[in-house]
Amino acid sequence: MALISSAEALGMLEALGGESVIYKTVGTPSHDITTGVVTTPNLRYNIDVLWTQYERSEVDGQVIISGDAHVVADAETFPCVPTVNDQVLRGSELWAVKGIMNQPTDPFVDLQLRRV
Repeated sequence: MALISSAEALGMLEALGGESVIYKTVGTPSHDITTGVVTTPNLRYNIDVLWTQYERSEVDGQVIISGDAHVVADAETFPCVPTVNDQVLRGSELWAVKGIMNQPTDPFVDLQLRRV
């Protein structure tokens, strides 16, 4: 069985409704005691994702609320280790990562996002 190329994978993602978004890491602020400057290391990555909504049966009103998005990305090409409170910019809408549902060996990164 032959592996598919990244172009074929991108084509499949687009056929399923995939899109490009900006993933923003939200680092921990640090303080330089010599200069007094506080810096927050934020990095931005363009990533391709499949954007979906949760099924009604998955919305429990506490962990997953109405309006949360379920986003899936390729784990192999994901540019960083996702953390809760990272952000995703979809067009002009900003979303916060509220949950990460995957294991280290999963082929996909599953993110629960909530509009900021």
